[in-house]
Amino acid sequence: MRTARRGRKWNYLIAVVISAVVIVAVLATVLTAQYWWPRKPLATEYFTLGLTTSIGQYVPNTNNKTITLKILGLTLTPRLGDASNVYIDVSSHTSDDGSNWADNITKGTTKDFPITLENYIVRIDTAPDGSAGFPVEIQFGSVECQYQEMTVYVKPQDILVMGAA
Repeated sequence: MRTARRGRKWNYLIAVVISAVVIVAVLATVLTAQYWWPRKPLATEYFTLGLTTSIGQYVPNTNNKTITLKILGLTLTPRLGDASNVYIDVSSHTSDDGSNWADNITKGTTKDFPITLENYIVRIDTAPDGSAGFPVEIQFGSVECQYQEMTVYVKPQDILVMGAA
């Protein structure tokens, strides 16, 4: 009878030791992976994003509250280092003309992106700073940073308005 109890205790001890070794091995793997592969910065941390003149047409009978954007004028300036394979997408309305992509941008150099859009209709709204603007959903990033989605507000005075649609 005594031998059976010692056998059970021995089995419990072995199970606890094996569990502790497995936990230590998993923690060591996770911590090592984070050390060797640190998190990439977000696109908004890596780049300075700016707006330039955009081109659009007001939608008829909307009292200039709705516009069809034809070209979205953006600028990107890498702050943390050189950027390669820079890509900007505007809510899947970006044209395939290559206006939304750049090979390389040197740190501190501003690159203009006059992005051609297809059927991007947007209604005026209030920006977080309280000003009026046309909200445009974009996603951008590069090899050196994580792609990020954000909303930019194009102000009516920054839009070169073409004739009626």
